[in-house]
Amino acid sequence: MIKLRHLVQCILTVMTLSSVLAQGASDLYLFQLEPTAGHKYSVSHPQYLSDFNPGGYTNQPFFMADGQLLVSVRLTGSNQHDIYQLSLKDNTFRQLTETAFNEFSPIIHPDGNKISMVRQIMGDTMDQQVYMGYMSGGSFESVTSKFRDIGYYTWMDRNQLALVRVGEKIHHLVLFNQQLNTTRRIASSVGRTLHSDGTGTVIYLDKTKADEWYLTEYYPETDEFNPIIGIPGTAVDFAVAPDRTFFIGVSGKLYCFNALHHITWEEIADLSALGIKQISRLAISPDGKSLALVNTK
Repeated sequence: MIKLRHLVQCILTVMTLSSVLAQGASDLYLFQLEPTAGHKYSVSHPQYLSDFNPGGYTNQPFFMADGQLLVSVRLTGSNQHDIYQLSLKDNTFRQLTETAFNEFSPIIHPDGNKISMVRQIMGDTMDQQVYMGYMSGGSFESVTSKFRDIGYYTWMDRNQLALVRVGEKIHHLVLFNQQLNTTRRIASSVGRTLHSDGTGTVIYLDKTKADEWYLTEYYPETDEFNPIIGIPGTAVDFAVAPDRTFFIGVSGKLYCFNALHHITWEEIADLSALGIKQISRLAISPDGKSLALVNTK
């Protein structure tokens, strides 16, 4: 493991670095989450996690069970995307993949021993598949070799994945059972973020209506859809806490929503003073106490 040079909580450092980052770069931040009155949340103790990669791409965070973060990283001045593991307890990081391919969207398989990712193979045509291997090391093999257009995914259980297949104009949501090798299209015009809590359902962003996008939950056993709430603006990324509180970012503001307690999105923080002007990817730790978010440049 390599030491993160500075895991800072300093607003001035963050704002100074943000002024020199190149277009297309992204920064990763960590916040502590605490429930408040009205079933809202407060965010505190900001930590800037991209100090080892200023000006680069540190994105697509995923919390491991022990609180460590998996991210996709493109180092400053490089065109290569690899998967890194960030240890927040001892402020270290290590590179998990070093291949000739670009790798994105790291996720721990439900069995806890394997890691999966989207691997991008460049050639005459774009080829993106979900690959998987053991965290302990070894080779990675394709889980979705019958597809070449996987943009995003999540595990619904040990054998079934929800996949976003990227089309020219719209994305399609399909369920794929790798054990049975079966595929079923669920919806079209969907967003890139998917969430599953391991019960077999999947939550996604329904973009069918041009004027209002909806967080929607799909139940495979009954083939039913449940519209949860409309999305303000054109936010495309969301995260879900263990108590089913949803979080989204609009520009530099953070909002939450819990269907049992709220009738609309509740603003919980304005992070623009930290230099965070465009919140994109979000992830919440399994214990619901930490929030990782990406500020896209």
